[in-house]
Amino acid sequence: MIRVEVAHEPVTVRRVNGKNGPVDLREQNIYIHNGHHYPTRMRITLDRDQTPYAPGQYVLGPRSIVQGQYGEPAIGRTIELLPAPAASSTKAA
Repeated sequence: MIRVEVAHEPVTVRRVNGKNGPVDLREQNIYIHNGHHYPTRMRITLDRDQTPYAPGQYVLGPRSIVQGQYGEPAIGRTIELLPAPAASSTKAA
């Protein structure tokens, strides 16, 4: 599982020129824990009416993975974050 962290950061709005005029993109910063010493900061675009993700721990959902141009797995434009499963508190005997 790919672990994702949402920190308490506001949603930013970026205006771009679309085919039919200006479009406002709502973006939120996330931090991907990909095995490096520090997490990698990335931006995701929220749907027009989508509630921003609350601060917390998430995992990358399966709808986030798409088939790339040459058949390889790739991260799609639409990112799905699912609440991270609770850490197991049981220890092996």
